[in-house]
Amino acid sequence: MSYRKYSDGSSSSSSSSSPRDNARPGAIPSKVLRKLLDFRPTSTQLSTRQTWHLPPQWTWDIRGGPRGQVHTSATDFQDAGGREYVDMAFPGKQKVLGKGAYGEVMRVSCNGRYLARKRTSIDPKDEEWMNSMDEINILKQLSHQHIAQLCGVYVLGQELYSLSYPVAEKDLYSFLREGKIYDPTWVQSLIGGLGCLSRALAYAHAAGIKHRDIHAGNVLVIGGTMILCDWGLSSASNGSPGRRAGYDVRAEDVRRLGRVFEDMILASQTDWNQMNKARIPTSRLKSKDILYRMTSGPKRIENADFGDLVKVMTSDEEKKRPTARQVADYLRLSDFAWAWRGGMPDGEGDVVCNTCGSCCV
Repeated sequence: MSYRKYSDGSSSSSSSSSPRDNARPGAIPSKVLRKLLDFRPTSTQLSTRQTWHLPPQWTWDIRGGPRGQVHTSATDFQDAGGREYVDMAFPGKQKVLGKGAYGEVMRVSCNGRYLARKRTSIDPKDEEWMNSMDEINILKQLSHQHIAQLCGVYVLGQELYSLSYPVAEKDLYSFLREGKIYDPTWVQSLIGGLGCLSRALAYAHAAGIKHRDIHAGNVLVIGGTMILCDWGLSSASNGSPGRRAGYDVRAEDVRRLGRVFEDMILASQTDWNQMNKARIPTSRLKSKDILYRMTSGPKRIENADFGDLVKVMTSDEEKKRPTARQVADYLRLSDFAWAWRGGMPDGEGDVVCNTCGSCCV
């Protein structure tokens, strides 16, 4: 296999045929494919607190090949050093991380790292799928402590494979099920995660990226750090003819994140087997008044404030929902007094949890 160099400095693994030929004629237009395979070094500086990101010089191809490639057969991935996940000590452990309407996600090993490989079918006749290529190109440039890193793609026939890092053993849903309501560190991870996740969404929206599929299963948890995964590509083949004109995808992201927040808040103070019956109290303020209070600056957040936040984020009316940036700013410098259930001495019943992790303050 050789690597084809483009005039813009990008490259692709290929045989003697052109990129368009390798992806089957008519699969992805050559111009779109060229942009898809181009992984230019990001100019974004990583925060010193971003400890899990791959180093800028790292590439998934063990031979040092480009991060965007066209493959002619399944063995090309193996030639690049890629392997499907095998754990000899725990042979029953799943290598398939998830399946859904948009494709299959599998755990793979590439150049000494475990990655999540997502496979989606290419449909050049789907206008929304082709438009999502622009989002994927932006996604390659994102660098945030709470956003999974897209570190490579390759095209095989009419299938697009995306490679992202990290792979976690636990998602938010599994984390919530632990129900460690007596553990201040566990509760702080949940409460602080509210601000971290909202800042990640605000950062992505500002860059032009929408998620469209936010739920607890798409939030990885690594050492208490929460990372939104399945960005952009989760909606790559999401043709939705039933959407009404003027549908705001960003507002839908906020609504879905609000549902996740509701579960995180309830889980921080409710036994897991009582979650279905639990409710977060609200102040009964109107949505416009809640939005006004959200701009009032840092404050001590009470349960009713959390209830109000979830209420406006999940409102049926898009115009009543805050933006992700408004939510992030509201939570960034606030805190929540949580009555520790471990039995603090009298007068010391509150543990103050920051509503945004120290990594984002």
